[in-house]
Amino acid sequence: MIPPIFPAAGFLLFVQGIGMGRKEVSLLSHGKLGFGKLVSVEPAGAVIWSQTVHGYVFEFQDDNGKTHHATAETHRRHLLEDQEHEALLYDPEAPHHAVLVEALPGAPRIDQDGSVRMRSPVRGLACLIIPAATLLGHGYWFMHTMAMILNV
Repeated sequence: MIPPIFPAAGFLLFVQGIGMGRKEVSLLSHGKLGFGKLVSVEPAGAVIWSQTVHGYVFEFQDDNGKTHHATAETHRRHLLEDQEHEALLYDPEAPHHAVLVEALPGAPRIDQDGSVRMRSPVRGLACLIIPAATLLGHGYWFMHTMAMILNV
């Protein structure tokens, strides 16, 4: 029998991911488009697929001309180092809430009219494979555990 700590840890990670995702979805639907200039890059101390994760800090100005910073971490350096100014979305009421577009899962792009598009629908769906497998696995564990309890 699987100890209950694993599903509990999975649930906490799920809740954390939902919280982070809500912020990004909110910025995608209500955020203002801006462009940030890279001001610093430092190793973040993690490694993914034998590639060092780097922390990026971008500087941008809001509509009032005030300077703010947006941060991102990724092991895919080419995404955030390929242009002089990177597209970002920020909350006009709280500009410190910002996200770099190319650092989002699936690496969406922004069209000429300002609408956000996925580069490939397959990429977007691929981002759901691990969460779906996790939910199915935990659902199976829960149903199996409940069946054992009710049969006892």
